[in-house]
Amino acid sequence: MMRRIVFCMGVLMACLSAACLSVSVPAFADAMQTDGSQCVRKADGLSWAEDTPVRLTAKTVDAADGVKMALGKQTHLRFHRQTDVTFATLPGSATETMEDGFAGMAVFDVPEDGSYAVSARGMVWIDLVQRGQLIDSSGHERGPACEGKTVYFPLKAGRAIIQLSGAGLDAIDVLVTRGAPPE
Repeated sequence: MMRRIVFCMGVLMACLSAACLSVSVPAFADAMQTDGSQCVRKADGLSWAEDTPVRLTAKTVDAADGVKMALGKQTHLRFHRQTDVTFATLPGSATETMEDGFAGMAVFDVPEDGSYAVSARGMVWIDLVQRGQLIDSSGHERGPACEGKTVYFPLKAGRAIIQLSGAGLDAIDVLVTRGAPPE
């Protein structure tokens, strides 16, 4: 008798859970679309490509010139263990002490003074270094197609080092573009 009661209660709980889920899931989905928390980006026409070239990031500043990125060209960057990377300057967050994270560096040429965006299709700390100095970001937002993030930097013409640190994955897509931060 006790087994039958326990079984019936289990069936009843499963039915109630299924009924709650069938009501809750659509209501939750609607709330995601209407509560203002959905991802909104500036109209920049950017999106993530699925087939991108793969490059191994640099462990040192001297090797970073061998990992040159082109403006507007997405690259799938593979990282090193963070403890194996010697940064151009200490990262702007506490990620420099992470033992389990991944990191690396790449460079790109800044054709003229202005605002530039580095987008990462994954969670990673993004720093830019020019002339040996860490550049303060001027804004950030969600990444293209609302995946990852985009960080904006005011840069001078010349070479810029992208320092990526604190990544939980050993590779992510990165895109560098010209663009102003959201207002």
